[in-house]
Amino acid sequence: MATPADVWAVKSLNKSTGRRFVFKTFSQRVEEIDIDVYRSLDPVKAEPSGGSSFFRDCLIEYRELNTAEDFISFYEEIFPLVQTLPQIILQKDLIISSLLSGLKMEGRLSLEPILRLISALSRDLVEDFTPFLSRIIVSLESLLQSGADKDPELIEQIFTSWSYIMMHLQKYLIKDVGRILRITANLRYYPKDYVREFMAESVAFLLRKASIEQLKRGVQKLMTEVVKKPSERKFGVSVLLSHVMRITSTRLHSRTETLLPLLVDESILDIDGQRFKDSGPIIEVLILTFERLRAELDPVELSFIWKCLLEKILESLTNKNSLHLTRLLSLLTSILQMDYLGKVTDSEPLVKLVDQLVETFVVRSPTMKNIDLHSEVIEKVLQLMLCVIGCLSDSKNMPALLLVSVQWEPVFNIRSRSLLTFLGDLLMKDPSIYHVFGTNIMRAFTNLIEIYDEEVMYLMMKFCEKLEVSSSSFWDGTFSRTLVFFEETLHYWIGEISNSVEGSLFPARQNKLAVLWAVIGCYSHLADVQENSSVLVELINAIDKLLTMESKPDLQQDTWYCLLGAALRSYNKLVSRRGISHEESAMTKFLDLAKRYKLSPHILSAVADILDSVSGASYGKCQFYLSESTLDTFSENLSHANREIRLSTLRILCHYEPVHDQDSANNVETSLVDGCHNNVLNLLRSVEEATLSIATSRKVILLISQLQASLSDHRVADQYIVAALNGIFGILHNRFSCFWNPALECLTVLVGQYFEIVRDRYLSYLEQYQCDFLASHSQHYRGDNGSMEDTGLVGCFDSDILCAFDSTPHATVLSFLIQSLQKIPLIAESHSQQIVTLFLKYLGYSVEAVTSVESYTLDHKGKEWKGVLKEWLSLFRSMPNPRSTHQGRFLRDVLLYRLLDQRC
Repeated sequence: MATPADVWAVKSLNKSTGRRFVFKTFSQRVEEIDIDVYRSLDPVKAEPSGGSSFFRDCLIEYRELNTAEDFISFYEEIFPLVQTLPQIILQKDLIISSLLSGLKMEGRLSLEPILRLISALSRDLVEDFTPFLSRIIVSLESLLQSGADKDPELIEQIFTSWSYIMMHLQKYLIKDVGRILRITANLRYYPKDYVREFMAESVAFLLRKASIEQLKRGVQKLMTEVVKKPSERKFGVSVLLSHVMRITSTRLHSRTETLLPLLVDESILDIDGQRFKDSGPIIEVLILTFERLRAELDPVELSFIWKCLLEKILESLTNKNSLHLTRLLSLLTSILQMDYLGKVTDSEPLVKLVDQLVETFVVRSPTMKNIDLHSEVIEKVLQLMLCVIGCLSDSKNMPALLLVSVQWEPVFNIRSRSLLTFLGDLLMKDPSIYHVFGTNIMRAFTNLIEIYDEEVMYLMMKFCEKLEVSSSSFWDGTFSRTLVFFEETLHYWIGEISNSVEGSLFPARQNKLAVLWAVIGCYSHLADVQENSSVLVELINAIDKLLTMESKPDLQQDTWYCLLGAALRSYNKLVSRRGISHEESAMTKFLDLAKRYKLSPHILSAVADILDSVSGASYGKCQFYLSESTLDTFSENLSHANREIRLSTLRILCHYEPVHDQDSANNVETSLVDGCHNNVLNLLRSVEEATLSIATSRKVILLISQLQASLSDHRVADQYIVAALNGIFGILHNRFSCFWNPALECLTVLVGQYFEIVRDRYLSYLEQYQCDFLASHSQHYRGDNGSMEDTGLVGCFDSDILCAFDSTPHATVLSFLIQSLQKIPLIAESHSQQIVTLFLKYLGYSVEAVTSVESYTLDHKGKEWKGVLKEWLSLFRSMPNPRSTHQGRFLRDVLLYRLLDQRC
C-alpha cells in the first residue's frame, strides 16, 4: 500500500513542459487548490438510492475505493447501524463521534472518506446536523494544527467537505449568521493565511445568501470582533468581506450593491446603540478590503466602488458630518495611494470632489479659528489632493494640472502644520508637479516661514535643490517677505558673531544654527532680486574672525567650518548667476581661507567651486602663481584619508599658474609644471575624480602608470616629488583594490629613486599612520550615519557637519607602506635606526627606556595586528645583513624570546 510520502511525491510533480520530475513548491500547490463546490458543473445526485441514504451510499462507494485500515475498521463498526435513514437519525450522536474520532493525522489515508462522509451526513440530517457544527470545527482545527495545514491535499479535502456542509445547510444557517461567525472564528483568524482564505470563501457564501438584516448583523459582528483584537483579526475580516463582494476573482457579486453602502455607512460604527470610540481598526479593515478588490478586480468593476464611495462622501459633506467625512476621506485616500496598477483612470470626479471640499473648508472658512475647527478634515483633503495630483501627473494630463493649480490656490494660504506635511510630500512627486505648483509652493513658504522657521527652511532647502537641478526659478516681488526674513537672519547672526569676537559669548543652539545654514544655502536662489552680496561677505568675514580667535576653547569648529563653507558656496552661486566677475582681492581672500582651514572639506570644496566658476567664465579671470610655500601648505592634504579633502585640494592647486625657475625659464621640462597633459597634479586629480568601479579601473591604472613613468624618467621637478608622494598615499586610501597594486608599484619607484627628498615625509607618515593604527586598533570610523535618527533640518545639518567618508582600513594602508620598503631593502637597511625604532614602538616598547625584552608596556593582539606584524618581519628578512641593523642584538632577543616563545 502507498505511504503518505509516496502520495505526496506523485501529487506534487510539476507537469509543466520543459524539465521533468521537478516538484512544485508548497505555495504553488496551495494556489492550485480550487474548491468549486458552489459553482461546479458536475452532476449532483438529487436523491439517494432507493431505500438508502446519502451517508450509506457514500460509505459503500468508499468501501470500494479505500482500503486503509482505519477506514475499514470504521466501516465494519458503522455499516450495520446506517441501513436506513431513521437508523441514521437515531444513531446520529454515535456516528458523529465515530467520524470525529477518525480525524487524526495518524490515519491520514482515511481522512478523505471520513470528511466526505461528514458532508454526506449533513445532507441526510439537514437541520438536525447544525448542533454538531461546533464539534466539527473544533476537530477540523485540531486536525490542521497537528500538521494538516502543511499538506495541500488535506487542506483541499477539509475545506471541500466544509463547503459542502455550508451549501447543504444554507437554508438553516442564514437564519442566524452570527452563530456561524462565532463557530468559525478560530479558523477565520487562523495563523496561516491560506487557511483563512478557504474558510472566508465558505462563510462568504452564507453571507451572500443571508437577508439584509442578517447581513447587517453579520457585518456588525465582524466589526465588533476586529475592534477587540485589531492586529490579530483585521486581515481575516478583510479577506471575508472581499470574498462576499466577489463572485469571481475579477467580477463583483450582485450582493455588493447591498453590502458596500452598508460598509461605508456611519451606522457601521454604531452597534446596539454603542458607538466605537476608536474607528481606526474598522477603517483599516475597509482599507485592506478595498485594496484586495482594487488589486484583483477589472477597472470596469471598480467604477461601482468609486461611485458608491464618492456618493457617501458627498452625502456626509452635505449633512456637515465632519467626523464621518474624515473617515471616508481617509478610506478614499488610502485606496488611491495604493493604486500602483493605475486602475483609477477617470480623475474628473475626484477633481470635482476636491473642488467642493476646498470651497467648503478653505474658501468659506478663511479664519484660523475655522481652519483649526476642521483641521482633521483639511488634513485629509490635503492628502486627497496629493493623490489626485499624482493621478493627473501619471496620466500626463498637464492641462488639468495647470487648472487645479489655479483652482486650489487658496489651500496654499493655510497657515497650519498640516500644510507643511502636504508640501513635503508634494516635493517628493515628479518634477513636472512642483514646476506647475512652484509659485504656490513659494507663496506657502512665505506665509509660514515666520511661524515654522525650522520646518519651512528644511522644505525650502529641498525645493531649492530641485530648482538648481532644473535651473528654474519662481521668484517674483510677492515673495519679498522671504528675502526680508533671510537678510534679518543673516544680519542677526553677523551681530551675534561680532559680539562673541569682542568677548560677549552667545548661546548657539543647534536648531538655530541649522536655520542659519539653510538660509545661507537658499539665499543664492533669490538672485533675481537686485540686492548686493555684501551680507554674505560680512558673514564670511565674521565667521573667519571667530575661528581665528584663540580664546574660544569651547567653540565647535566643525560647525562653523560647515557654515563658512556654505556661505562661500552661496556667494559663488549668487555672483555667478548675475554674471559678475570675482574681484582679485576677494579671490585672494578665499585662497587664504583655503590655506588657513586646509583640513575642512566644506571650505576647500567651496573655494574649489569658486575657482572652477572663474576658470569657466567668459568674463575676466584672476591669475595666481604657484609658489613652493603654497605647494608645501597644501601638499599634506593629498595624503588625507578623506577623498573630498584630497580632491578639493587638487582642484585648487590645478588652478594656479606655473612659475619657472630662473635657470630654466626656457626649459619647460624642468619647470614646476611639466605641461597640462603631463602635470603631476593633473594626473593625481584625474585619478581622484574617477569613479571607483571596474569600468574606470583601466583608465585609472593607465594614469598611475603614466605618473610612474614620469618619475622613473626623472621628468618631474624635485619641488613636486613630495606632492607626488602624498598623492600616492592618497590613492592607497581609495577603498578599491584595483588601484592598490599599481599605486604600490609607483610608490616603490618614487621612494627608491627619490628617497633623500622624501625620506623625512615618508618616515613621518609611516610613524603617524602606525600610531593611528595602534590607537584605534583598526577601528576606523567609516562614516556610518545610521544612528542619526533626526531626518529634519537639524539632522541634515548634523550630517553635513559630520562629512562622512569611507577609506581603506588603517591596517591595509600600513601594510602597503611597509611592503614598499620590502622592495627596496638596501634603503631600509641604511636607515635601520628609524625603521627598528618604529618596529619596537609597534611591539609596545618605549624606545627612550628599553631595558629588557620584557619591558614592553603595550601588548596588542588581533588578526589585523598580526597581519601588520608579518609585514614588519618580512621587511627584516628582506634586508641583506639584518645583524648590522640598529640595536641588532636587542632586536634578535625580541624576535627570539618575545615573539617565538609567546607565539604571537
